Amino acid sequence: MNPIEIAELSQIDDDAYAQLTTLIINTWEYDDWLEDEQVSPMAEYFLNDIILSSQKMYVARCAQQIIGIITVGQSPDFLYESQFSYKRLTAMSALIARDGKSEVFAQYIDTLRVNEMLLQRTHRHYHASLNFFAIDAQFRGLGLGNRLYHQFITYLQAQGIDTFFVFTDSSSNYQFYEKKGLRKVASETFYWQDEDEVEEYYLYEGHVAATTC
Repeated sequence: MNPIEIAELSQIDDDAYAQLTTLIINTWEYDDWLEDEQVSPMAEYFLNDIILSSQKMYVARCAQQIIGIITVGQSPDFLYESQFSYKRLTAMSALIARDGKSEVFAQYIDTLRVNEMLLQRTHRHYHASLNFFAIDAQFRGLGLGNRLYHQFITYLQAQGIDTFFVFTDSSSNYQFYEKKGLRKVASETFYWQDEDEVEEYYLYEGHVAATTC
């Protein structure tokens, strides 16, 4: 296997953008539950949201292909900003038609609102978040997640930040965070359009001094 290199991604060119879009599509298996014409727009909306809300990004590459990413969000006060993010998402939700092709995107916006509610429920003034964390399925189980997470923790240490949070859910590998010493501090049940599809959304809190790399 070619060596895997981890480095900061300071500028996103067209090639990196396309690779990250593909990583998102594959990670969340968009092809399995979205209509064909929705796949790329949904992935790009998600990706651009991450880009605009992340202050530092690290990617893992193998043979010039991006196979993993972890990003850091920073803010003077995430709790303060959250109230306005929630209002913006609520307004957007009201503008989206709740039928046909728009329904899935509308429910995705609802899940973002759930995240903001979880943050507000903590009443805690965080200054950093683990904003995005994904690894290509073919490269899982090789310790790559630990390497990327170590990069995230090292950056927070350099910034003098101890406490951070991460949004995750029951369909993701939230057990990874528990193994790293993070603690679940808020949760909410979300019902998708099909009420049989239930997902739990979580907010985990971590402390740099206590986490395990």
